[in-house]
Amino acid sequence: MSILIAQQQAFAYFTRNKPVPLDPPGDDWRQQLLERAQLEIGKPYAGPIIGEPDHFRWGNPGWDCSSYVSGMAAAEFGRGTTAYTDDAWNQCLDVAAPQIMDVAFYEYHDPSQPNTRFPHMGFWLNDRQTLDCRFPRSVGCGIHPHVNGAIVRVRSLEGFRPVYGWRANQVAPALSLPEAATRPAHVLGMWPHVADALVQLGIMDYWTSVAALATVRTEVYYHLQPVREGITEAKANADYGPGTTRGQQLGNTQPGDGWRFRGGGWIQQTGRNNYARLASFTGVDLLSDPDRILEPAISAMGVALYFRDNGIPALANAGRWTDVRRAVNGWVPVPNGLSHFLGYVDRLRAIP
Repeated sequence: MSILIAQQQAFAYFTRNKPVPLDPPGDDWRQQLLERAQLEIGKPYAGPIIGEPDHFRWGNPGWDCSSYVSGMAAAEFGRGTTAYTDDAWNQCLDVAAPQIMDVAFYEYHDPSQPNTRFPHMGFWLNDRQTLDCRFPRSVGCGIHPHVNGAIVRVRSLEGFRPVYGWRANQVAPALSLPEAATRPAHVLGMWPHVADALVQLGIMDYWTSVAALATVRTEVYYHLQPVREGITEAKANADYGPGTTRGQQLGNTQPGDGWRFRGGGWIQQTGRNNYARLASFTGVDLLSDPDRILEPAISAMGVALYFRDNGIPALANAGRWTDVRRAVNGWVPVPNGLSHFLGYVDRLRAIP
């Protein structure tokens, strides 16, 4: 398959009938991308030039700046940026500090591209060089800024990299609502942790991952950070205190347990029994310090442990999505957040 076709079709990393890969791409993905991109050094600049067909800029005979970045990303990840600089800028993620094989965007005024903010782009190598394809030369290492007055801005391709089968650039829209947009960076702050925990407990598959992503988004806010239940101390003790039926079911035995062990983490685990179970499994003393449930590794294990102990993988693989929600929120006819949860499931399933 040509790089152009791969870029246009953005072939799926897995399908409904293919298990989610058990291992994410290694930390050396930047080196792998660099090695792939270096193989193109010396190929000529091939467009866009008047009179040349568009396909000339897709590696045969050469590239232009945006098709080079897009093509290398598509070849490495199965999906790349749009081969237009300003669109690619919007598809890449902000970075705190540039790293090798992030994408450098050159901001300057080009009279031949009057409405383009970034007339040029390439792979960032260091604070002086990019690996890119420049008019009228070829693929190679360039010194920036290559135009007087250019500003070099850097963003990351992380959103395109499949992590346990899911790309943050695709997952984020599926978990968004009109009034609350989840960002790819939010997904990357959550999904690798939860996926690692699902793998550790041996319950990772496509349908369980759909259930986990949709559950976390239903339980917490659009930014997908672990949180404690948003109720007052008085309300928590009134709902979950040791003198209440619900509190007794949750194992709350001491005054104040309702507040101490209110919902927490990515799945909003509640009650002394659930905290003690997670503490025993992780070796972290959550009974003395319940707020540690907000630590990503602990919160993620809370999701995986709850899923395993409550048969959620089997429910998800059977397509019993309402029961998946009931298993998390309570076995009632219409659990809280059901409509949103089902919407997230449907949008996740629609990702190719």
